Amino acid sequence: MILTQENIHKAGNRGGFNSAQLTILGATDNERGWLKRLIDKEISDEDYQKLLSLKGAKKQAQIAIVPNRKKFFVQKPKKGTDFQIKQQFHHVLASIKTGELISAQDAARKILEIVESL
Repeated sequence: MILTQENIHKAGNRGGFNSAQLTILGATDNERGWLKRLIDKEISDEDYQKLLSLKGAKKQAQIAIVPNRKKFFVQKPKKGTDFQIKQQFHHVLASIKTGELISAQDAARKILEIVESL
């Protein structure tokens, strides 16, 4: 089946889609314009029927039908947030542990880059 704006909207729940549906559709994100990027894509008739069955489905039903669904609705931290800074430091420390950063100077340089980006 070739996806059109009409048959994609038919599967939506008052214009909304859950993460299982977006996974079946092959969406890569839920950013503005995601639907237009899927138009003319081909999916199997079986997948389209799953898509329709997931219309308004609760989380447990989504998991049962699409156990490996992508997480589209996780709030992404904004650049410069504490979470992102902690992640960057964690990455530097992990790099030291795995030996990716050979010297203390490399580690210090990376940490300085993080601090200067604030």
